Amino acid sequence: MTPPNETAATVGVPPPSLGSPLWLRTQADEYARMQDAFPAADPEEEQDARRQIQGLRDAAGELDRLNNLYYDLILAVESKHPGEMRHETALRYIREREERTEGPSQANTGGAL
Repeated sequence: MTPPNETAATVGVPPPSLGSPLWLRTQADEYARMQDAFPAADPEEEQDARRQIQGLRDAAGELDRLNNLYYDLILAVESKHPGEMRHETALRYIREREERTEGPSQANTGGAL
């Protein structure tokens, strides 16, 4: 028998990782469903709730963007160094290159990702 509050589609499906983009979207959707079912009496509270929901969705989008940038960087490493994870090899390559560069760092210009 399916437990209450679970559908057949969710049985056996692990929950999304805490803080992941999927988790943030799930939280936003659940919060939106609650707002639709129990609207705030005060219009300001309703607007605040909608801003919070949009904030969760915006954060999920930003995490997706950063994850894509990270994986682009990691996958640029064609082969990892023995005994290292691909992340560690990429980090070592970057640090080695930065150590060889003389003068002020061109990479630290204060620009956003």
